[in-house]
Amino acid sequence: MLFLLILSPVQDVGGSIPHTDEMERYFLYLNEPGSRIADDEGFLAVDLNDAIRVATAGAREIMAAEILSGKLCFATSIQILNGRGATMHTAWFKDLVLVTDR
Repeated sequence: MLFLLILSPVQDVGGSIPHTDEMERYFLYLNEPGSRIADDEGFLAVDLNDAIRVATAGAREIMAAEILSGKLCFATSIQILNGRGATMHTAWFKDLVLVTDR
């Protein structure tokens, strides 16, 4: 259920994202060991960097919720696909946070 919130359209309250006819639709798939949650609606982004920003924020939100529930799987990823179904980037949870012992 938390993942569905992440897939909703990004609100640009600061006006920093220019909205043009050239925005591309991206889809975020949540991949956990043994399961995959597909994004059927996608969201519009200016470019791949913007889509990566959305995926990173979503992944960190999911990780925060998982930590609160007492578990976290670093083998989880969010895969970014373009409108043609091609994988453009994979954001691995283990790469999105710095874990230290100090």
